[in-house]
Amino acid sequence: MFLSNGSVPTIAEFAVCLEVPKSALCKLALEGYKYFLFIEVKSRAGVAEVALSTNEYRSARRLGGDYWLHVVQNCAETRELHPIWNSARLDWKQMVRLEHFHLGASTILEATRE
Repeated sequence: MFLSNGSVPTIAEFAVCLEVPKSALCKLALEGYKYFLFIEVKSRAGVAEVALSTNEYRSARRLGGDYWLHVVQNCAETRELHPIWNSARLDWKQMVRLEHFHLGASTILEATRE
């Protein structure tokens, strides 16, 4: 894993976002560097899959090597950090979910009798 300028990030640079309890995009100004490193943090109580929102995924694609996904697993016990450089290069599966409201047939029939 390397930063876009070719250097290896330190544990201290990774640790900045570890205490974030849920997803958050952190701008980490690295001392001595002339750019920002973007870190998306996803945490899970156990070992589980993670998902990015459409905006998070677009940011990952746009930022490329300046974008890190930090997956913190086992937060309920001993946390494990899994930093992933340029996460947009991975084999993401798009999930389409439609939020809607459902009204049952019996409710419709009862409402028309009132």
